[in-house]
Amino acid sequence: MRPHPAFFILTLGLATPALSADLPGAPAANADNVCGQALAANKADIEKALISGEAWSTPLGTSGQPTIVWTTRSDDGFYTALATRRPGNVWQAWKIAVQSGVVGAKSAPNGAFAIFTMWSSGDPGQSYTVLSRRDGTSEPGCAEIAFPSDLNNPGWMGEFLAFSAFNGEAGGTGTVVGAFAANRGKPPPFTHYTYDTNDGGRTWSQPTGHVTEPKPPGVYVDLVKGVPSSLLATLPANIN
Repeated sequence: MRPHPAFFILTLGLATPALSADLPGAPAANADNVCGQALAANKADIEKALISGEAWSTPLGTSGQPTIVWTTRSDDGFYTALATRRPGNVWQAWKIAVQSGVVGAKSAPNGAFAIFTMWSSGDPGQSYTVLSRRDGTSEPGCAEIAFPSDLNNPGWMGEFLAFSAFNGEAGGTGTVVGAFAANRGKPPPFTHYTYDTNDGGRTWSQPTGHVTEPKPPGVYVDLVKGVPSSLLATLPANIN
């Protein structure tokens, strides 16, 4: 699923948290710490997102817990959010980021998910905000993955990492891949960068550069655009 040049879900090996880049341009998408906040969501917001083409869900027939990701818009701006259904038709919802678009979204058979967003208001974002969990019984956690210092060096050029891929294993390891979106007269030092996690996306490694696009293995599947009517029918009018 690639709804925009930047959004995703992921997992990776024991990692040092990546720090936010100190550069001009867009702020960190989670600068106000909304990621992972419990959300009192409305079914009506998801229905509106379906009409505007800004809702995604786990594919029909896949194992794991049904998950819906969507964007809610108002006169004050917009935010991305996620809702998932636990046994007993109990739904829970969380905010992911404000003024940000989904660039990657994946789920796994054990109930894990990883959703990547990137600032999408004005200048391109300089990090991914990730909401993820390692299995269907754990609570989701958030991380900010700062883009490498190779970008916008020696000065601001509006460069960023376009979401390219993510995959991982059920144990909590995984890799996210970003493609260098360059705005310069000479080739970038690397065409792609990877970040790894081994704790279900709570922490991530520093970036590793590549001259070809890596293809990480794993068990995750893409969320698909839209929400099946059979899944929508199980949503209560109000979540949480």
